[in-house]
Amino acid sequence: MIAPDVVVLNGRIATMDAAGTEVEALAVHGGRIVARGSTAAMRDLAGPGTRVIDLERRRAIPCIVDGHAHPDAYAIRLARGRAGQRRPCRIAPRPLAEAEASIERYGRVWEANARRLDGLPAEIQAGQGGSP
Repeated sequence: MIAPDVVVLNGRIATMDAAGTEVEALAVHGGRIVARGSTAAMRDLAGPGTRVIDLERRRAIPCIVDGHAHPDAYAIRLARGRAGQRRPCRIAPRPLAEAEASIERYGRVWEANARRLDGLPAEIQAGQGGSP
């Protein structure tokens, strides 16, 4: 494996998977997470040019930036492929229904993740005397 650009060590990193798994460390290369596991394992992956970030047992939560959704644009792409990114004169109902189903699945994932994070503010407040 090529040495990662960044390793994040000694943390409590939420993976946001269905099981609610937390890892201690992760490695990033080319803007993508390429490995996750223990601090020792990720430290072993680091090379001389790797940036090392020590979280000092603090929590890290991945972020997805999605300002808003465009279900109509998604339906158009389903119906027309890349050419469908241009403004259409009309939207076909079948792709719109597929987009609606996709958006419902997307919403269920966000709701599940939000429920897992419900207890986080109390956990952070409890740790105010130390490192949350």
